[in-house]
Amino acid sequence: MKQLIFITIAVILTIDYTYAQKPNADPKVNRQQILLTVQGFLQWYKNNHQDIDTTRLIKGGPPDSTTRPSIDWNGVERYLSKLNNSGLVTPAYLNTQREYFKAIDKELEGFKPSSELTKINGMDGDLILHIFEPEAIFESVSKGKIHQIAIIYRKAIISYQLSPYICLLFTLTYDTKWQIDSIGYDNSHKDSLGAM
Repeated sequence: MKQLIFITIAVILTIDYTYAQKPNADPKVNRQQILLTVQGFLQWYKNNHQDIDTTRLIKGGPPDSTTRPSIDWNGVERYLSKLNNSGLVTPAYLNTQREYFKAIDKELEGFKPSSELTKINGMDGDLILHIFEPEAIFESVSKGKIHQIAIIYRKAIISYQLSPYICLLFTLTYDTKWQIDSIGYDNSHKDSLGAM
């Protein structure tokens, strides 16, 4: 009886593994799907960044001199929900963003209540594209091209050049489709903003 249960479990696991979603075997198709994911996310963010940027992420602090600033966790969850609704980012990406806010909140614990505006490190630029003026990227979305790409089974890394000075680096994972794990700058590109 135990042997029959063991064999049944082994067969079920084997069937589940062999029918799991896998990236396309054709590298050109994968390359195109990855490119469409990157371009799709940049276009989605271009169209939605005003809504995302107006999400309240900080509570307390100036002008209220009785409270110190801190992360508004309800606002963070709304912010992450908006990103998730794009359908183009992974849970790992969202968790990285959440950890980013935890680090800022920890730093804010050292702030004292004040009526004066205070710079909050990490909250003074675009939180997704890590740039002060994301319009520079938005203007170039349709002109972007693949600088380099590497695909290994369910993982990919793509260097996406938008201009001589902007070369973004994306990592992606394939589950049922390609989705973004992280966004940064290709610092190997000598003129990239991230190299400065």
